[in-house]
Amino acid sequence: ENRIRGRIGREEEKGNHRGRAPLFYAAWLAFTLALALAGLGANDWETGPSLAMLAAGGLRHGLGSAAARLQGTARRAMGCAASSEPTRGSTTGAQATEYAAYYVTVPSKKIAYSISRTLVESKLAACVNIIPGVESVYTWEDKVEKDQELLLMIKSRAGLLDKIVKRVKQEHEYDTPEVIAVPILGGSGDYLDWLKANTLPR
Repeated sequence: ENRIRGRIGREEEKGNHRGRAPLFYAAWLAFTLALALAGLGANDWETGPSLAMLAAGGLRHGLGSAAARLQGTARRAMGCAASSEPTRGSTTGAQATEYAAYYVTVPSKKIAYSISRTLVESKLAACVNIIPGVESVYTWEDKVEKDQELLLMIKSRAGLLDKIVKRVKQEHEYDTPEVIAVPILGGSGDYLDWLKANTLPR
């Protein structure tokens, strides 16, 4: 009878340990998830989900299916973080800042052709599009003005910005000509290779 009671007591004690185990794992999970959220708060989109996934993996034996669901959620979060990485120039492999399009407004075809020709001949641009029919509304000397202009779209390298601005100012008749550079993030690989071959390195 004493042996039976002793065995029952040991079984009850084991059961109590098993009952307390999920509580221990739950406390450990809360601590680890706090670290994960701290990682996310620091804009680290890899550290946070990784820690959460580690916690869920450790809980599989303590909390069963709930931990499995948590681990699946953490794994999906890691996948979303990886897919959110920017893919700059993914269609071409070109550096995002290697090429640029420059916009210049001009008052006449004569000025448009003069600027376009000197930029292409000096290899400061591979191509210049002359777009007619642009109507501009702007402020000049505290007055609102309206003019008919042409727009030049200049395709070149981003590193040639200073030289292009200098050449446009030499050829332009405005006191303050518009020169705006916009980075080319990607495009046809063949076209960008041609652009590179027909412009100065810097």
